[in-house]
Amino acid sequence: MLLLLKSTTALLTVLLSAAAAAADDCGSPSYTGFALKSQSACKSYVYCQSGVVTSETNCPEGLLFNGGVGLGGICTWPEMVVCRDDDDEGSDEGSSSSTVAATKAAVTTEAASSGLPSPWEEYLDSESGNYYYYNPETKVTQWDRPAAADGNDAKSEEAEEPANSNPNNYYCGQSRDDAALHCHPCPSGSLMDCQDVTHGCFSNVDSCATSIPAATGNSGNSASLDDILNNLANSHGTTDITTSNGNNSPMVPAPTPSNPSPTVVNNNANPTATVSNPILDDESTYKPTESPTLPPWTNAPFVPYRGPKRDKTVIGYYASWQWYDRNKFADPKNIDFSKYDRINYAFFQPDKEGNIYGTDEWADPQLLWGEYDYAPQSQVMEGPGRNYFCSWDGPLQSQHNCATHKGDGIIALAKAAGAQVMPSIGGWTLSDNFPTIAATEAGRQAFAANCVKLIEEYDFDGIDIDWEYPAYEDHSGTPEDTVNYTYFLQAIRDALDKLGEAKGRYFPLTAALPCGPDKIEKIQVDKIKDLLDELNLMSYDLHGAWDLLTGTNAPMFDQGWTDQSKRWSVHGCTEAYLEYGVDLAKINLGLPFYGRSFRKATGMKQVHEGADDINFHLDEGSPQYFNIVKALGRMTTYRHEKTQTQYAVFDDTGGLVSYDDARAICDKVHYANERGMHGFLVWEISGDMLDNGDTPLIDATNAKIDNPNLDCSTLRDPLWALSDTAYHYAPPEPETVDWSSVNPLNLAAPMGYSNGDAVPMIPAPTPTAPSTPTGSNSANNSPTLNSNTIGIPDNGNNGNTPSSPVAAPRSNPDDCPPDHTGYWASSDCTKYMYCQAGAVVGTLMPCVPGTLFDVTTATCAFAANVPSCSR
Repeated sequence: MLLLLKSTTALLTVLLSAAAAAADDCGSPSYTGFALKSQSACKSYVYCQSGVVTSETNCPEGLLFNGGVGLGGICTWPEMVVCRDDDDEGSDEGSSSSTVAATKAAVTTEAASSGLPSPWEEYLDSESGNYYYYNPETKVTQWDRPAAADGNDAKSEEAEEPANSNPNNYYCGQSRDDAALHCHPCPSGSLMDCQDVTHGCFSNVDSCATSIPAATGNSGNSASLDDILNNLANSHGTTDITTSNGNNSPMVPAPTPSNPSPTVVNNNANPTATVSNPILDDESTYKPTESPTLPPWTNAPFVPYRGPKRDKTVIGYYASWQWYDRNKFADPKNIDFSKYDRINYAFFQPDKEGNIYGTDEWADPQLLWGEYDYAPQSQVMEGPGRNYFCSWDGPLQSQHNCATHKGDGIIALAKAAGAQVMPSIGGWTLSDNFPTIAATEAGRQAFAANCVKLIEEYDFDGIDIDWEYPAYEDHSGTPEDTVNYTYFLQAIRDALDKLGEAKGRYFPLTAALPCGPDKIEKIQVDKIKDLLDELNLMSYDLHGAWDLLTGTNAPMFDQGWTDQSKRWSVHGCTEAYLEYGVDLAKINLGLPFYGRSFRKATGMKQVHEGADDINFHLDEGSPQYFNIVKALGRMTTYRHEKTQTQYAVFDDTGGLVSYDDARAICDKVHYANERGMHGFLVWEISGDMLDNGDTPLIDATNAKIDNPNLDCSTLRDPLWALSDTAYHYAPPEPETVDWSSVNPLNLAAPMGYSNGDAVPMIPAPTPTAPSTPTGSNSANNSPTLNSNTIGIPDNGNNGNTPSSPVAAPRSNPDDCPPDHTGYWASSDCTKYMYCQAGAVVGTLMPCVPGTLFDVTTATCAFAANVPSCSR
């Protein structure tokens, strides 16, 4: 029985070799696909065509091939690999032998308890008449050979394949349902078996099967293996479970990666088809999606969560200053609080002594409790129906102002809709006093006591801390903040627990936490994770006008430029906290209802002139989504597939804004579903309140939560707001940066780059011929500057990517361009080659069916995303 473990594919670097591998590496005369290169210590793999080795390839340095002889596989992180080199137990290179042994022992026990054979033990299935053996390392019960007609063992190589040579019921289609209609088998589990390039290979399409071996029943369901799988989904522990793309055939190795990456779902090819898991398939199991994949980028793979479906919590931040905008359009009475599970009121602030008070003595009380009630007959000072409240307008008791209110504010309306309300204390401009408070026991205790009083007097449901950021010098931070932050949260937690004991209920403590790697390392994540009920990751503001080049506000995956370090992305941030031991069930992802703009820019990876406060002057260059929608009639919009976000460019004057549309929001919900995460935090509620009353972003959030099978690709910006309703995918970023109009001496000027360094990393390799990125002056004949020329360190990939997507003509369309060094595509882009000074090195490598090689990104991408075959 196949235990199909869908995993995201790692990004692969191909260093082609001219040496051929032994034919035995293919395993069988009929095998087509990738396989382990024997005697290579799992550092190499081969490509087989009908049992014949056509090429041999090395995994990128630091990665190992997670597969076997004739079994398929991928190159991935060593800790994810149990090396199965040849027929022995393998070297387990890069693995923890104790963990591997424990996992194998668990699988052996599981096999015995569920009626499966012992590891590698052959057995005869009476119903199908086939021999099988159970492979504990791939978790596959594999067909070995047919039984002889007379009941004797048919071991000869001439034995015919049994009638049921597809025991796992693999069939081709655009979805599982579509596969059930066609019933075209793909017995190897590989896309290579499917004739239609748009089809994937789906397992357990039982309706197409004439018989199902008895040994592949659901008898293997047990808690022990469930525990193993769920532990994998919530940790980076070593395991011998194969990481694959869900069909035992890897994505084609994509040249020149930075690091391996997760699978990126292709929403054009049924992203909602689910993986059938024969051991975990029951009513309560939440199954991740399975579909063909886009090329991976610069992120580590992850094991999808496969436990019971987890409810999601949606937190909406209400920013008090937005009340004044658009003639109080975002008044609490105009908000449907049923779309949120919790409202975080932003902000309250602390003074240095640990006192807490509001930020707007006029807005705060009316927003929280409703309009002032001046009618004497309706004023209730005490008891049931009391509408007399005291607003904390200053840090001292004498500055608390009391009045009667109509009870139509956030607290009453949100709770009536079933949502909690909590104060968020701090924020970007109000964090300077936290270091002083946290530095002393007296300060921490005073602050914690005031948190308790705030809850009691306002009827809040808990406390949210928004300290931006511990040890951040610009906000009075000190190195001692790292430890003091933990003590600070501990004091609050202790105070809330005492309040809970007195009130007979629990009061949660949450915190807004950074995603920048330089900020994360300044807090003791491994300790605060146990003090916080939820960790609210601010997975936005990852790139903006502070970067030298245009970039993505909230990228799902690393965009791959301007970053000195990895993980400036939603996925990267999640992985960082996961490595500190944070339970994914406690993490909330940030959803930005706003964008980041760049003046004069027309595409990604371009030099710009700062935030576009000309076109978006009302928001000082960081427009709310409703203001972006208002501007779309003068803009062209693009889906940036690499980061799963949207951007738009002004048609006349230039100017770019990176933002999340409904599809991008839906994609983030899908990601959280795949990982079994807790929920989301929205910054901020008024952002998607369009003038016509629509709220497309929060509606997309809830729609995907309510229906995990919702196809995110069906969502987009409001059509009525667009001047051009055609759906555009963003062109590839230029391989090099056009510095011709930039004074190199100005590039090192301090601009507050997001990576915390004086000068960001700029991928600007020296091209053979100058390329002309989008928006540049094609008439400029000055050579493209290498990053070293202008004093900026290069990213270490010079010479590994195509010099330029434009090259001289070739006499043979499947030859390299003259003098070209790097990767290049075949004439039909279904294959790619490595060129050295215009000569092909090694053999042409195929792209996975349904993909074409894009020379601008040096990867195999879905055909729809490779216009004109990248020429």
